[in-house]
Amino acid sequence: MKNASLLVAWDPTDPGGTAEIAIIRESHDSGDEARATQIAERILPTLPGWPG
Repeated sequence: MKNASLLVAWDPTDPGGTAEIAIIRESHDSGDEARATQIAERILPTLPGWPG
């Protein structure tokens, strides 16, 4: 299994806070980064306190 991860700033005006999303998959291909970004766009806004 392969792990793809994405680290994002919690708030663009405060670089001190971050959130990490890890995706564990059977295969690892060049589309992993794009897929991680799509998942982040769906998941991050649902986190309590996420700005936006």
